[in-house]
Amino acid sequence: MVAAIVVVIGFVGFTMVNGDDGEANVAGDTEPTASPTPSSAGKTAKPVVPAPEPSDSAIAAAPQDKVTVKVVAADGPSWISAKDHNGKMLYAGLLKKDEDKTFQDSSKIDLVLGDAGALDLFVNGKKIEDDWQPGAVERLTYTKGDPQAG
Repeated sequence: MVAAIVVVIGFVGFTMVNGDDGEANVAGDTEPTASPTPSSAGKTAKPVVPAPEPSDSAIAAAPQDKVTVKVVAADGPSWISAKDHNGKMLYAGLLKKDEDKTFQDSSKIDLVLGDAGALDLFVNGKKIEDDWQPGAVERLTYTKGDPQAG
């Protein structure tokens, strides 16, 4: 605890000593200009590492040993229920537009979708392409091997 406080105080002190010296920037100059100091002479700037790109997958890196299902109310509200492999209710209720729920189980997820046409469904990180009509009720079961290839 004491070491953490010492580090914070040291950082604040360092920032104050090396901070803004009160000179205004020249118009159009976006970064303050600084003359090299003996401590910075001969050092190279640290390269900027770009942030990682977001994944196209709804569930990035879904575990291989489980089934993961994400339900998104993309086009409107829909009532849904989800049960695990033992029949235990994971969720039963109304998903409002733009809300989502994610369910995970060791072997299977049973779903009832009240307005399947309003939902986007992702299983084990892959979007399920469907042709469900608005108002259609769908009863679905997904396992850790889904969606099946081919």
